[in-house]
Amino acid sequence: MFGLKNASQTFQRKINDVLRGLSAFPYIDDILIASDSISQHLQDLQLVFQRLKDHGLLINLEKCIFAVSSITFLGYEISAQGSRPLQDRVQAVFDYEQPQTLFILRRFIGMVSAYCRCIKDDATLLAPLHHLLLGAKKKDMRPVPWSDAALSAFHQCKEALANAALLAHPCSGAQLRIFSDASNTRAEAVLEQLVQDQGQPLGFFSKSFSPTQQGYSAYDRELTALFLSIKHFRGMIEGYPLTLRTDQKLLLSAFKQKMDNASPRQLRQLNFIAQFSTDIQHIAGASNVVADSLSDRRACAELRRCQSKLQRSCTRVCLQNGSPPQVDALRLSTMLDFAELSQAQARDQELQHVLTSAITSLKLRKLTLGPENLEIYCDVSQNDIRPYVPETFRRQVFDLTHSLSHPSGRATTKIISQRYVWPSMSKDITRWASACEHYQRSKIGRHVHLQLKTFLNPDQRFDHIHINLVGPLPPFQGYTYLLTLVDRFTRWPEAIPLKNITAANVATHFYSSWIARFGYPKFITTDRGLQFESALFNALAQLLGGKRIRTMPYHPAPNGILERWHRVLKTALRCHDSQDWLEKLPTVLLGLRSVYKEDLKASPAEYLYGSILRLPGEFFIDEQHPEDHAFFLAPFKSHMQQLRPVSTSHHCKQNIFVYKSFYILSHVYLRNHAKKHTLNQAYSGPHKVIQRIDDRVFQIDINGRSANVSVENLKPAFLFCEELLATPPAATLDSGGSSSPVTLQAPSHRPSQQGSASTTETERPTLSPAAPQPSPTRQQTLLSHHNAVSPQATQQQQHTTSVAPPADRKTKFVPSILKKKTSTNISAVQGPIKHVRFNLKRRLL
Repeated sequence: MFGLKNASQTFQRKINDVLRGLSAFPYIDDILIASDSISQHLQDLQLVFQRLKDHGLLINLEKCIFAVSSITFLGYEISAQGSRPLQDRVQAVFDYEQPQTLFILRRFIGMVSAYCRCIKDDATLLAPLHHLLLGAKKKDMRPVPWSDAALSAFHQCKEALANAALLAHPCSGAQLRIFSDASNTRAEAVLEQLVQDQGQPLGFFSKSFSPTQQGYSAYDRELTALFLSIKHFRGMIEGYPLTLRTDQKLLLSAFKQKMDNASPRQLRQLNFIAQFSTDIQHIAGASNVVADSLSDRRACAELRRCQSKLQRSCTRVCLQNGSPPQVDALRLSTMLDFAELSQAQARDQELQHVLTSAITSLKLRKLTLGPENLEIYCDVSQNDIRPYVPETFRRQVFDLTHSLSHPSGRATTKIISQRYVWPSMSKDITRWASACEHYQRSKIGRHVHLQLKTFLNPDQRFDHIHINLVGPLPPFQGYTYLLTLVDRFTRWPEAIPLKNITAANVATHFYSSWIARFGYPKFITTDRGLQFESALFNALAQLLGGKRIRTMPYHPAPNGILERWHRVLKTALRCHDSQDWLEKLPTVLLGLRSVYKEDLKASPAEYLYGSILRLPGEFFIDEQHPEDHAFFLAPFKSHMQQLRPVSTSHHCKQNIFVYKSFYILSHVYLRNHAKKHTLNQAYSGPHKVIQRIDDRVFQIDINGRSANVSVENLKPAFLFCEELLATPPAATLDSGGSSSPVTLQAPSHRPSQQGSASTTETERPTLSPAAPQPSPTRQQTLLSHHNAVSPQATQQQQHTTSVAPPADRKTKFVPSILKKKTSTNISAVQGPIKHVRFNLKRRLL
């Protein structure tokens, strides 16, 4: 056999042919012969010897073992009861020292993986160790970056191998069962055979899901786990009756559902599973203990969770009527150190003032609590004893309570006031709860809605157009998208079918279908789609001499004339057969171009051609035509030159709402418009405000990158003063970095020629240093507040706004959203910013 490339595979095929039909299990040059009795064993030996002699094969008697009850075979100890890993191999792994390099760690993982069929939940145990090998080379000699989780997994792997399960021998004719289960990160299964109504394990399976599979639904994860387990045990279950058991009830009807409801991946998996069995049975999750891999490690984790819950149990105290207060039962929480609390009360000056004050509703008494007989002042005015919290412990008490579920300020006040007490606790708790970043990012409140602005009317037809894309639509003749265009002057719409929406295809059809017919536009309004942001499309617009206007991210209002027309177009197409929408598109466009518009007092066709379009079914047809075309052309040109466009009308009800603090804040939260899951946070941030471009667009810092964002996608952020001093708002301090008083000058506001869709060039606010002032304390004020204001803003806002006019004092920065039917301007207040914050606090509290 020397010289043959696949020598071992060729010899294995040869020995299989030689011993086929006998009670022998060959593996290359090792042959295992198992029998039920001694007499049957002698007969099996005789048959094997004769078969080897017939084929000219010899055996080495010195390496043979005959008539034993257990034997070592391929690293396993095989007996009549089953097979298990060799004790010396297990001891070698158990005595394995902690790997110091990634290369040695890889060897250890290989040793454990060799016996994965005997270990429950091996993928779970090895996951932290596999994570350490991410990006490592084959013989990487770098040191292992051990963590607590990885070190714990290393010891658990050794213990799991020492307690490896005993796998039974397959019995011919026994009923086979696969128990499968799927978690969020991995699939687990066990193959059993049913012998005398007793389940005997034949092998275990565990595999981690890929990142894509981890995003599947619960149904798809269970189906994938069943598919992977059958694929793993395929050699042991093929040709035998099989029952599949899972804790996912929806899988029971997987083969009864309409195949049109299943995805292609589900169809492939169900087709593979059906080749082995369609008998799927449900088993409760609590009974599926093997597939769930409820090892001692998980039981210990559950025990620790129960103990932690007991430690967080509430402190309850009972008072006897008519007797001095005595503690009947008290469970001290491990969250607060009562010894430190007692010492802090002795040093607290505010407590001394409360004890001597006659104007208070608190009944403070010194009680002896705990096994150390600590003396702590508590309020006994209610049925429960409420310890008095000194100033140094108040924020800790709030964090421990509020961090459980992040409730509102009112709910947090109710919870804490039932357990603790201190002066002005309602104000403190409300202020702290309002500044909770987790609460602000997750709370979905009232969104900002600005008053709609209109574009300046174009001077000529086709001077200003809007472009967008629609789709994907049901495929028809390879077309799935529409390139839509609308002229702002005439409202003339176009819908161009596309097979794909690459930048080259979009630019080509835009040029051939619109520019070739109507000429070059001066302004092109688009969203921020990849096709319109491409260098090719921008080069085309620059070559044609047009100016491209980009809408804000997740703010389609500047392109609303086209977004609204999309709704009308889709409604018209749905009225026809949606499968052949491409054939009905020209007819639909003919009708939409002929529709009379109330705001135009004409149809788009009349604005474009000067007359209405002839439609099918007209009763009277005007057949009179002017004999002299020049006579007709002169008045037609004069009429079209005198024609002026009509501003767009707003068809939606405007519920205008703006936060009052938008124009004095330094940080904001950004609304999350991405595809949301149930537990995704609604906002991100807080983000620093770099510049207020105008009253509708802010430039903010998003992970080190500046971006222009519409005010409608923002909400004010609550920050404390020390956080503000660490990150000053939209300004530059002096070289010393001190928080000196500054004067904030408003940007020179120049309205855009094309309205809100075009960003304006503004000057960034500058700061002028003044004399140093002492830093405010943590509890003095908040950076911003969340009180809302309508467009009819009252004059109270003027006294709390720190916006100064330019040096010439001729122009004042007044947000247009606050100027509806009023001539009042935001007055300028010069001085330290912190003084303005003090005013905010006094007005709020």
